[in-house]
Amino acid sequence: MTQIGDAPKDGVDLIVDEWGNADEGIVLELLELQARISRTSLFVERYTEAFCREYGFGFGECDLLLTLRRGGPPYTRRPTDLSQASLVTSGATTGRIDRLVALGLVERVSSTTDRRAAHIHLTQHGWEVTGTLIGLIKSSPMHAAGPFTPEELATAISVLRRIGREFGDLPAGAEAASPAPQDWQGEGVGGLKRRAGKRE
Repeated sequence: MTQIGDAPKDGVDLIVDEWGNADEGIVLELLELQARISRTSLFVERYTEAFCREYGFGFGECDLLLTLRRGGPPYTRRPTDLSQASLVTSGATTGRIDRLVALGLVERVSSTTDRRAAHIHLTQHGWEVTGTLIGLIKSSPMHAAGPFTPEELATAISVLRRIGREFGDLPAGAEAASPAPQDWQGEGVGGLKRRAGKRE
């Protein structure tokens, strides 16, 4: 593959070059795409985590807070919904909720239809913190990397959606039989062995 523009090679280019030289039968273009997805996800998580630590929680708790915020008023969801949205187990979600309750960012409220069930509600403090998080997202390197054309964004989103489906992501509104057994790490090169190629 050839470089686009005059951008210098980065860490992913070096990884893919080494796999090309090793000639293990891996589709290098697909390997590079997967590596860049994983690497970008890691950078985004680190960027967000640095902010979250100032408030005493981590990236997982941040994800839960934003899930509550984006749902709109009354900013309340079932724990099951939160687990499915984050692709983690109910136990992991419970731990996140406990930490956020202790920080006063969410609270458990009784369901209006089932007194045995508790829903998770974003507190006023939680609403204020998520507002700051939204501002952080707007000023993130992801936004600064643009501007992208509408066609570029549509193509990237379509490709990533297709990849997600192949990994088992569900259509909107579908419920999983059970949450993912652990937080997704997105590493490995399984399923990419088809052909080898040399990078130029």
